[in-house]
Amino acid sequence: MGPVDLPILWGVSQSPFGACILGASSIGLCYLGFFDGAVSKAQRELQKTFPKVWLQRNDDWAAKRARRIFAGRSSDAPLSLHLVGTPFQLSIWRALLAQDSGAWTSYGELARLAGHPKAPRAVGTAVGHNPLSWIIPCHHVLRANGTLGGYRWGIGRKNAMLIWESVTSPS
Repeated sequence: MGPVDLPILWGVSQSPFGACILGASSIGLCYLGFFDGAVSKAQRELQKTFPKVWLQRNDDWAAKRARRIFAGRSSDAPLSLHLVGTPFQLSIWRALLAQDSGAWTSYGELARLAGHPKAPRAVGTAVGHNPLSWIIPCHHVLRANGTLGGYRWGIGRKNAMLIWESVTSPS
């Protein structure tokens, strides 16, 4: 899925939602995931997402980047992103990025917003493959009945994210 021979700087850090793993190419941030347990398992997931890249670990870089990402300061320069996915996945992730901050949506509504109104199940799969958790707010996608549904990084983490946003967002 990833570009050939493009090195990725990666590292682990703490976040408000537990341990996270970040990765960036020279183009921009390309991975943000969460994990419980061994770092090696998280590293394998990163390598699986970008199988043809060279990984260089730097936890200091990751800690600085995580502080910036989770601080939520709007005065910072925007993050450069390096999204790698199918055209369908990219359309779904762009639709999530285009939503109002903190806005929740359903899989069906997201399918409609992304121009794929008859593909809510495929949208769910694309949401589940989002490589930039938190940045691309896949945790804002709920079932049509308003319940949380699933989450790649754990339903407890999704719930914590939604609560944290409701407490820390300006009113």
